Amino acid sequence: MDVYRIGTLMELVRVLALSFADDGKRVKVCVQGSMGEGALAGMPLQLAGTRKILEFMDWGDDGAMGTFISIGSIGANDVDEQDDVYILVTPQNAVGNCIIDDLRAMTDAAGSSPVGLVNPRLKDLPGSSGIMQTM
Repeated sequence: MDVYRIGTLMELVRVLALSFADDGKRVKVCVQGSMGEGALAGMPLQLAGTRKILEFMDWGDDGAMGTFISIGSIGANDVDEQDDVYILVTPQNAVGNCIIDDLRAMTDAAGSSPVGLVNPRLKDLPGSSGIMQTM
C-alpha cells in the first residue's frame, strides 16, 4: 500500500522514542526538510507538516521531550554527540532530489549510534519526462 494515515505513523514514532527514553537513551526524531534550492525547493507532499505534527504531539508530562527526546532534520548537521539513537521518519526521494546523500552523511556522522528508518521510500525515481528512471 502506498497510502497510510500519517497520525498512525507518528504514534508509532512516539512509542519508539518514549521506549528508548525510558531506557535512558537520548533520541533524536528526524524528518526530512526542504530539498533543492530556489524555485526547486520543496519536499514530498506526504511529509508536509510532519515536523509540526511531531512538535504538537503529547509527549507526556515527565519532561522526556526536550530532555531525552528532540526533533531534528535528516543530515549530518543534525547529529549531536549527546544523542544515542536516531529515528528517521519516512525518508524518501523526490523527483529531482535524492535523499540518499543526506542519509549517508548522517549515518557516517552518527558513527556507532543506531539510526532507524521508519517507513522509508527509497525506490527508483521516474525521470522528469516519465521515460527513464534513476536508481
